[in-house]
Amino acid sequence: MDTVEIVILLIALIFIISLFVIVYILIKYLKNQPQTNKHYSRKNQSLQIGNRPNQNSSINQLENKLLTMLQGDVATAKRLYRLTKTNNPIESQEWCLEKTIFDLERDRRY
Repeated sequence: MDTVEIVILLIALIFIISLFVIVYILIKYLKNQPQTNKHYSRKNQSLQIGNRPNQNSSINQLENKLLTMLQGDVATAKRLYRLTKTNNPIESQEWCLEKTIFDLERDRRY
């Protein structure tokens, strides 16, 4: 082997090692990213709309449905509920949750 072949082999070896390092760094980076998964866990998530924790099972069911529709995005659920409550201040909590869900379903049809 002459020196040109050795230099080409060294460059190829450095290139391959660099690829492995890049893949390793990319894998470490991706493992540290927060995971967004369609199948979210709703443990310890609650809208807790109103002044006290909800005891009404129908309200809990409505909250669960809204959160499921929004893939667990509590902030968006609260924002949409507050908007409905602001526009309909005399309506009950249950009615506002139903209206929020209805509006979301309606908007998704288009």
